[in-house]
Amino acid sequence: MVCGGLLVFTNVKNYKNTEGEELYICYSTKNGRYDYEEISYHMHEWGISVKDSSEDGCNCVREDNVYYNNIALKNEEYAIILLSEELMTDISVLSELENIKRLFLKKRVKVFCFNKGVDKQMLPPRLEWLRNTVFMDTDSVINTHKAVYKVLLEYTSDRAGAFCADSSGSIWQMIEKNGFNDDMYIKNIKKAYGQVKAYDYERKITLLYALYTYIMTVGGSRTVVDGNMYSQCIENIYSYMGMCMPFDKTQLDIIKYCMLLMFETESNNKAADR
Repeated sequence: MVCGGLLVFTNVKNYKNTEGEELYICYSTKNGRYDYEEISYHMHEWGISVKDSSEDGCNCVREDNVYYNNIALKNEEYAIILLSEELMTDISVLSELENIKRLFLKKRVKVFCFNKGVDKQMLPPRLEWLRNTVFMDTDSVINTHKAVYKVLLEYTSDRAGAFCADSSGSIWQMIEKNGFNDDMYIKNIKKAYGQVKAYDYERKITLLYALYTYIMTVGGSRTVVDGNMYSQCIENIYSYMGMCMPFDKTQLDIIKYCMLLMFETESNNKAADR
């Protein structure tokens, strides 16, 4: 039996979500539900709730009651495939994978392949297209966390890309745009940040976290309220430092994008309320 589940980004105050961003998880229950529940747990930690695939109305392909889920991935922008030997030999997953492939080739969905124990070079012809997805090994706890971070990076960078392309998209310019241009504390953090070596990611993350907490404390109504997905990502990344989890540019970029998205969301909300 193969099931799909929807990752639904939580609705929070001041985060005006008009598109209903969702990710689709494709997996085989021949592995049991452990792999699915593990990814669900990690996603929930980052402010993402996972709809249980056993709930009524979910897109599912079942061995005992097979139907072709033509509505699967109708509105989703991302899909996660939990690749395993069991999934490759599960005949009931063929329709679901073909639907994902069709949308992937049309560039309507971004696909992440969480691989557990499958040789990438030995994929059968019908699955060779998976090599062109965001393909990541998840055969250890650390690699699974890295894969989750990659999903977060792609999501936040996609959302922030629209206003990061020009000169007004830096964190410091966004801060000035939101009325903090004369704040001496922020100026000192900016100066210290510029003096840190480019590869010293944990120190840069610490400075950005200090910047985030300061703005959240003194910003009042000018900033997005605490508790949304973006602030949760920033706080989680900082809390995981020093826990045997190697940090790199991925976590630093996620924090940058989250801060930009928080400011941009607040700016858009203010404009809409005028």
